[in-house]
Amino acid sequence: LNIINMFVCLYRCESARHNKKISIKYTSTELFITSHLIIDCDLLDYVHSKIIEHMKTDLDGRDVTVIQDGWSDIHNTPVIAGSVHTGDSYFISAIDTSTNRTADYCAALTRDTMKIAAESFGCNVTAVVTDNERKMNSMPKI
Repeated sequence: LNIINMFVCLYRCESARHNKKISIKYTSTELFITSHLIIDCDLLDYVHSKIIEHMKTDLDGRDVTVIQDGWSDIHNTPVIAGSVHTGDSYFISAIDTSTNRTADYCAALTRDTMKIAAESFGCNVTAVVTDNERKMNSMPKI
């Protein structure tokens, strides 16, 4: 993940935004970033695919706990995030809930996270943890 941090820093760099060529030496490999579009598309897709591969390897056949929590972003947009935990944490999703924040919807998001964990990563969900917000507390009754 250190290389990811390096590219995030590059993305913020003015020279990257203005399509200037940047040379970086990393473990004897020279990387050239010619445009922020490479970071926006190809690089992020590559990093995402590698993270998904890593998650599939780590989670296959494991018992996991699904964690669902909600918060608001800097624009006060409500978001619900789903992740799985084995002792290590693995991010699954973040959903904008500005149009629907009912207990039924939160329960559906939890079921979706459980389905993704089982079908995409081959893990067995053994528990679900949420915060104690009112609609989350009513989820077990659904």
